[in-house]
Amino acid sequence: MDIIIRDLNEKDHKGLLSLINNELGYPNVTYDELKHKIKQMQDAGNYRIYVAVTNKTKVEKTKVEKTKVEKAKTDKAKNDKTETDNNESETEITGFLSTVTETSLEITGDYIRIIGLAVSEKHQGKGVGGLLLQHMEKEAAKKGVKYFVVSSALYRTDAHVFYEKAGYIKSSLSFYKGSKKG
Repeated sequence: MDIIIRDLNEKDHKGLLSLINNELGYPNVTYDELKHKIKQMQDAGNYRIYVAVTNKTKVEKTKVEKTKVEKAKTDKAKNDKTETDNNESETEITGFLSTVTETSLEITGDYIRIIGLAVSEKHQGKGVGGLLLQHMEKEAAKKGVKYFVVSSALYRTDAHVFYEKAGYIKSSLSFYKGSKKG
């Protein structure tokens, strides 16, 4: 399985929505809400969304009729029937990682907060999450960022193990107040 990590693009929105609805457990997030949030994040400039994609290529043999019409004064036309390969490439979003770069009074320089990470169920345990983290950390290092923060719900014990294996240290609890719905 070839995994490519890259920035999110518009064609990825439906795959991202599926991960948010199914893997993160937020089934009420709609496509329009997601598009609006992505736009807000892009406009703010300090957010990044990376996706892990697998490439699947379908190769089909098809007969293609090519017609060449000479643009000279003659009415000659050439019909050239050939067999060609039609490569149709599909991508599948297998995971995503979203971040925000923040500044704090007690931390030297900027730091990155991981605000979302999910891998499709069928790709979990295959290193996709680790690749996303490594890619994000490498990109951050280019900008001099050396400190990373992530919060994870208490019941997500598998995620805790994942982050600890990736070198993250359990150091605090997160608290929140209010509704997640507007």
